[in-house]
Amino acid sequence: MVFNDDGTIQPVHLTHRGIGPLGAEPQPVNLALTGTASASTEAAPWQHDYNIDTDPNNHGPKVPIHLSRTFEAKNAIDGSNGTCWLPDDKEEKPSWQIDLGEAMTINRVEMAFVQPTLGHTWTLEKSTDGQTWQVCTDQKETTIRSPDVATNIGSARYLKVTINSGKAGLWEFKVF
Repeated sequence: MVFNDDGTIQPVHLTHRGIGPLGAEPQPVNLALTGTASASTEAAPWQHDYNIDTDPNNHGPKVPIHLSRTFEAKNAIDGSNGTCWLPDDKEEKPSWQIDLGEAMTINRVEMAFVQPTLGHTWTLEKSTDGQTWQVCTDQKETTIRSPDVATNIGSARYLKVTINSGKAGLWEFKVF
C-alpha cells in the first residue's frame, strides 16, 4: 500500500506478484519457474461481471467490472498464490506434470494443493525421458498440510504428480 502525505491510502492496484520472500536468509531458486507445465485436463475458465458501488456511504455511482480466472496447468508454476491449476470435474485420476527442460538433480519438491485442510493422497513420479517413470513418493495416507513436501528426488527432467484423493488442483508446485 502507498500512502499520501496526509495519511490517506492511494488506490490499491491488485496484482498476483505478492510481497516476495522476507528475511535475511537467501532463498533457494525455484527451478519450476522456467519449466513447462501440462496436465491431464484443465477446468473451464470462470468469468463474472459485477457492478461495484464506488461510494457505499453515499450511494455513489456503480462501476462495472469483469473478473475472470483460468485454471491452466501453467498457473501452478507462475510464482503466484493467486492462481491455480484445477482439472476438469469429471477427471477421475487427475495428474499434473512439469518439464524442466533438462535433467537435473532435485533435492526437494513442494506442492501446495487446493483445499489442503481436507487432506490429500498423491503419487510423485520422475523421468529423464518422459516415457519411463519411477515413483519418488507415494503418499498413501490422507495428510492435512501445506505444502506437501517430497525430498531426495535425484536426477529428473520431468516430474508428475497424480492426485489420488482430496480436492484436485495445485496452487503452486516448486522444485529445488
